[in-house]
Amino acid sequence: NPGDYQDVIYSWSGGSLGLHHIYASVNTGSNAIPECRTDDNETTTDITLQAEYADLKTGPEDIILPAAPYYEGQSVPITVAVRNIGALPAANVAVRFYNGSPAAGGQQIGTDQVISILNASGTASLLFTYDTLGRAGTNVLYVVIDPANAVIESSKANNIASVSLIVQPPVLPNLVVSAG
Repeated sequence: NPGDYQDVIYSWSGGSLGLHHIYASVNTGSNAIPECRTDDNETTTDITLQAEYADLKTGPEDIILPAAPYYEGQSVPITVAVRNIGALPAANVAVRFYNGSPAAGGQQIGTDQVISILNASGTASLLFTYDTLGRAGTNVLYVVIDPANAVIESSKANNIASVSLIVQPPVLPNLVVSAG
């Protein structure tokens, strides 16, 4: 009837990954239904099909430091949040902590920590300890998720984050006892 409409749902499968141009038309070709206008009987839209993967992410806002100041010789607990913003879970996610840029020879701190499973839209918190002994000055600390690229992800660009930590010289002496 005039003014009525009908939603039509069309299911399509088997499309290849990438950009697709989708066309819809009604009453085209033979014009079986007489109508006053036919210039509005076609439309088009573009869709992009992509595979769904996990997408591991961390950023500077995900690296939580205790309140400063930090003094040389102090152990600083650092909490790191690792997020999965992708559509699928990720398993056996290694997370590595560095003093200095890993791309420029930064030094790994401790051993890798592994998240056994990180569900889609999930977050895991890890605790690293940074020993400031002998590290007075500015320290740029890096967190790298999946350093061996073992997890298939939709993006690897968000797998690294850094934060600066300024270590003050010690304010008290450091007494040491040795066997000699």
